[in-house]
Amino acid sequence: MLSIADAQSVDFFLGAIHTPPTWHRTALDSGVVALHLGPARLGPKNPDTDAQYRLMQHAARDGRLLTATVPLLDYAAL
Repeated sequence: MLSIADAQSVDFFLGAIHTPPTWHRTALDSGVVALHLGPARLGPKNPDTDAQYRLMQHAARDGRLLTATVPLLDYAAL
């Protein structure tokens, strides 16, 4: 389960995501994650990660991709 919230703790996204299995541990170990927002037409719930990557590449090439580095916390471990 992934929750992305703003500084006032209002949910921007809350739900299950499909990512490669090693992503979770790697991301948690680093404490940050890159958040990408663009017109890829595939949300984080879509299991086709290859298609997500290709569509993000197209959005970036077209100058239509916003990326931010956000802190990542593992609330299950708190």
